[in-house]
Amino acid sequence: VLAEWPRLQIPPETPRVLSRLRKDGIRILLAHPERYRGFDPDLSLVAAWREEGAWLQMNHGSLMGRYGSPVRQRALQLLSRGAVDCLSSDFHGRAHLRLYIREAESLFLKAGAHEAWRLLVSENPRRLCRGEEPLPVPPVVFPEGMADRIRSFLGSRGQGSRRNR
Repeated sequence: VLAEWPRLQIPPETPRVLSRLRKDGIRILLAHPERYRGFDPDLSLVAAWREEGAWLQMNHGSLMGRYGSPVRQRALQLLSRGAVDCLSSDFHGRAHLRLYIREAESLFLKAGAHEAWRLLVSENPRRLCRGEEPLPVPPVVFPEGMADRIRSFLGSRGQGSRRNR
């Protein structure tokens, strides 16, 4: 089940809630955890969610800075820990939204993280749709400043239609 915490706030006792859901046979794919407010600096809450069986789905735009530098830094931190299971657009059918798919793909490929990209955008979403657990994604570490350079370069070239970016 795809879920998100209300108003991008982390409610109290979330690991306990996830544990109870799992005992009832419900596994949660938590939408855009990198955007939630109220994280501890070492992300121990994310580790607790994963221990209780939650999977994490990050947004392309978060990785590329659409929601600001703190969200981008948290996104990079989660990827560097191998704590992300899927990467998505958060599109919600709104045609005016920029998707950042090409920018995110370029970031992964330039970092040599081809397999992580494949798992995050293809294999793991497919597995979840079939009712299977996602495969572990190897930690991805991007060289400092790489996301800014790629976003700046691709943005200045105006590649593709608005919907495909």
